[in-house]
Amino acid sequence: LDPAKFTTLWNNGTSHRGGIGIVLKTSFLANFNPISADDWVTIVPGFVSILRLAGPLGSLHIVVVYLPTGVSGDAHDRIEAIKKNAQHLAPPISTNSHFRGF
Repeated sequence: LDPAKFTTLWNNGTSHRGGIGIVLKTSFLANFNPISADDWVTIVPGFVSILRLAGPLGSLHIVVVYLPTGVSGDAHDRIEAIKKNAQHLAPPISTNSHFRGF
């Protein structure tokens, strides 16, 4: 990837599990204030992060999630990751759109 055209953010996992990341066009990010260290929030290391963008045209939060899969013991980890993520989402009353469930 051309670093002049793309910005990458990472939330590293452990030696047993990889982690997550996001690649964004730098031209897209130019619509918002410059990203600070506080804008890329690690919620669950290696599994859940939120990029909080804000600027003169409004705000956008991008949630990056990789939920644990596999054996039944991971079900508890999935539920905990979902709960922790929910604690960091903006209340629906304060957003222009919100998750409607599935």
